[in-house]
Amino acid sequence: MAFRVIFTAAVLILLTQGDEGDDEGANSDRGSHAGAAALLRHSDTVRQDNNLDPITIVVKNKFQGVKKTYNASVAYRGILIGAMKRLRKSNANFKFTYKEDLNYGPYLESINGVPGKTEDHTYWELLVIKPNGSVIIPDVGIGCYIPSPNEQILFNFTKW
Repeated sequence: MAFRVIFTAAVLILLTQGDEGDDEGANSDRGSHAGAAALLRHSDTVRQDNNLDPITIVVKNKFQGVKKTYNASVAYRGILIGAMKRLRKSNANFKFTYKEDLNYGPYLESINGVPGKTEDHTYWELLVIKPNGSVIIPDVGIGCYIPSPNEQILFNFTKW
């Protein structure tokens, strides 16, 4: 997929660049090139929207005795926060807030109205349960983690 994205970007750059010195030829070619570029962009958009992989998001709060499971989906090679936003849009029972950190990207603040609090030493731990049952602690957060199909994303409200 990375090759396709790079190739598509390179084609778009080539198609949208014209020869500034050739007034007559450049203008007529730009119209057909722009149409080809639009088709390439449209085909990538359709591909992304139609290729959603299933994942499960589990929200567990041991302090309140709550465990909720949500069926979600993620785009091929898409990031976790995208799947979370898609789920929030389609299911009113799933809510979350985050803040953008200039250096580290999205920082998860709360899920379903429960925020982590420094004074209580609580936070939302991100764990991933692979299809084979192994559990990993990602070394990235919701803005960078790329879920694989059929993974369980476990948000565990806990203390540090």
